[in-house]
Amino acid sequence: MLVLTRRTNESIRIGDNIVITVVEVRGNKVRLGFVAPEETAICREEVWTVLHGQPPRARLDPAWLAWNEGTVPRLARAIAEEGNYAALPILADALEEAGCGNGEILAHCRSSGPDARSSWVVDLILSLS
Repeated sequence: MLVLTRRTNESIRIGDNIVITVVEVRGNKVRLGFVAPEETAICREEVWTVLHGQPPRARLDPAWLAWNEGTVPRLARAIAEEGNYAALPILADALEEAGCGNGEILAHCRSSGPDARSSWVVDLILSLS
């Protein structure tokens, strides 16, 4: 985790298109302003947990990522770039064929409905590839 110190009206930039600004500090509360692309989901962690469940504890085997000339990362990248999270069951099949037997990972991919807008499995795969 990166920890930065900022004062009121100072900002942090993430990549080319996300800016976080300290709007106000009052006692032990900090108000932040976010500028990000419309498709970027931003919410408090406790809200995210209600929507998506507890953060993942699963680990990926590097062999799964290397399987079949990188099929798993290619699928994950395509899902993220196209926003096609309805294709998560296809990713689950590829992971399983690559040797993944992790029930948490496979269940997440197979239970995310057609209205899913994010996936911690896709995020995890992309962070490692």
